[in-house]
Amino acid sequence: MVLDPETGAVRVSSNNSALTTQYEPGSVMKIVTLAGAMDAGQISPTSQFNLPPTLRIYDAEFGEAEGRGTVTWDTTQILTHSSNVGTIKIGQGLGKDALYSAQKAFGFGSKTSLNFPNEASGSVLAPSKYSGTSLPSIAIGQSISVTPMQMLFAYNTIANQGIYVGPKLVDSTVDADGVEHPTAAGDSHRAVSAGTADSLNVMMRSVVEEGTGRLAAINGYSVAGKTGTSRKPQPGGGYIDKMGVVRYQSTFVGFVPAQQPALSVYVMIDEPSGAYTGGATAAPV
Repeated sequence: MVLDPETGAVRVSSNNSALTTQYEPGSVMKIVTLAGAMDAGQISPTSQFNLPPTLRIYDAEFGEAEGRGTVTWDTTQILTHSSNVGTIKIGQGLGKDALYSAQKAFGFGSKTSLNFPNEASGSVLAPSKYSGTSLPSIAIGQSISVTPMQMLFAYNTIANQGIYVGPKLVDSTVDADGVEHPTAAGDSHRAVSAGTADSLNVMMRSVVEEGTGRLAAINGYSVAGKTGTSRKPQPGGGYIDKMGVVRYQSTFVGFVPAQQPALSVYVMIDEPSGAYTGGATAAPV
């Protein structure tokens, strides 16, 4: 899916699943957690965190996609290397109410203004319904469902210096008399401050330049984006299917040129074979 981030105009979409399908986004959701904490003044791109290899929270252990020892990383490095532990720590500092507010501000949990047939709204858990592991899970893009369209518009919000601009499918219509009528712009509102959005823009460039999104780099252009790798929930609960297999959805979301975004792009590979991470499969597309 390819959009014009400034106007919300949909330039290319492979099919209507961008609006009708919902899924657990995984690490591409981390920008929302970081945006909420940055907007609240709790962290900056250079805030330092001591990160153990894993975190034990109630009955669950959260670790990284690739094992490591204890490290001290700043917020930018946490995003660059897609650290689950670091993002969870930031989410814990933010708290469930503020995390929920940030998700809603970015448009999650609600249908877009398109009124598209069979459009899904996604599912954002209300803070009153959190369990002990809800906050860490949701902070890293688990236990929440979104549509691809919602996710790309969250990234558009960063490209637009913190302003959410709703989608637009049709530029104009022509009546029986041949008169052209431009369609109204999509709904818009400020989701985060311009300063927070600009900081995240720079941080997402680091993801592509030296982090998990290196294969999304384009010669001659500065690209900002984020990778995501999520397990597919199964109908009976959990992530292991009847064959004993964990199935994945791999994504890359970003925009280019980073300094003055003209295009934003969402790529999802559903159940990739072989390499399954977003950085290996979706980013090169």
